[in-house]
Amino acid sequence: MYTKDILIMEYGHDILSSDLFREGYTQQHHKVSTVANHSLNVAAEALAYCMRKQFDDVAFLRKVVVACLYHDLGIIDRTKYSTKLRCWREHPLDSVSIYVGAESVVEEDVAYAIANHMRFKSIFSKNKILRIVWYADKKASIKERLQKNYGKSMICSDFFENVA
Repeated sequence: MYTKDILIMEYGHDILSSDLFREGYTQQHHKVSTVANHSLNVAAEALAYCMRKQFDDVAFLRKVVVACLYHDLGIIDRTKYSTKLRCWREHPLDSVSIYVGAESVVEEDVAYAIANHMRFKSIFSKNKILRIVWYADKKASIKERLQKNYGKSMICSDFFENVA
């Protein structure tokens, strides 16, 4: 069985090797991480969830990883937002625009998951990818804050930072 790191690298190779994703390592996120590290943490949490639930459909897992890696890329260069509230509201749609512009094949369910990952009602969505991204995003954020504040160990290291 594949590890989470291998699946993230395999399914997210093009995203991880993009200039924008690399720029994400320089953009602070939640004052405790970077956009890139947070996105990797979300993907790892999502895959851990999928593995616990024994979801093993390759196409589905790829969609989950892609949605996780793109979900916050719209935050990069957050100076474009006049307030934190605007950033919170608008970055998902900016992330979708990045996804649509970067991928040769746009999956509607992936775009929907990226666009709606900040909405609480997402946990009730029929879109399983959205529910997983929402859950993984919240769990990764909590773990990142715990690590920053209490020194707890964290998933995903800087291993991915130098992906070719």
